Formats: sequence, C-alpha cells, structure tokens
Amino acid sequence: MQNAMSPNVKIIHDLYEASARGDFGAAMANWSPQIIWNVAEGHPYANGNPYIGIEAIGSELLAKMASHMPDVVTEVSEMLDADDKVVVLGRYKGPVKSTNKTIDAQMVHIWTIEDGKIVKFQQHVDTQQLNQVLKAD
Repeated sequence: MQNAMSPNVKIIHDLYEASARGDFGAAMANWSPQIIWNVAEGHPYANGNPYIGIEAIGSELLAKMASHMPDVVTEVSEMLDADDKVVVLGRYKGPVKSTNKTIDAQMVHIWTIEDGKIVKFQQHVDTQQLNQVLKAD
C-alpha cells in the first residue's frame, strides 16, 4: 500500500503531472512570483543563473529549451520528501528537434517549498550528454 503524499510532495507531483499534459499554467500554479531557478553547472544556459521570477524563467530559459527539445519528456522515477525540499530523480528522454539527436540523461531536481509556494529549483543533469545532443555535428 502506498503512503499518502506529504503536502510538498503533492505540490511537486501535481507540477510534473500538469507539465506532462502540457498544462503549464497548472504546472506553475504554486510557483512563487520570485522563484529562483538554477540549471546545472555546465548546462548550455547556465550563464543565466540564477533565473529569478516566472517571466525570466519562461522567456529566457524554458522557451529556448522548448524550441530545441519540444518532444523531450521528464520521466520521474522517484520523489523524496526532505522537509522543505522535494528531491526528484529521473531521466530526460526523447528526440532533440534542433539536431535530430536523442537524449536519455539522468537528472535530479531539487525543489524548495515555503508556505505552499515553490521558491527555488536546482537542476542536476548529465551536462556532457546535454551539450552533445544540443550541438549540431
């Protein structure tokens, strides 16, 4: 029998579910307006770290990533409850539109939640593979 999700894990679970069905409004419903977002060191867009606020994250990062990798999915294998943090383990998988390569990279997301709002995101990913699939030959 599965244990009930903590409120923080439920927030993050719902975020991934909404994102998977393309409902980005629902995915961002619990983001703090001043959310701090960091991609992994070595990520092609790490020079923008930290991205602060919903508008900056959307226009300066997520829109760019979506244009290159619209069909890449995040497959979640596990969510770990760590008090004010939720650690998500999984993989990025799928075709990269801009290069016709395929990614299958291990990832870890760390979400920080305060008073029911997501205030911080930290990504860890196989940046060597990410850079290879985003780079045209």
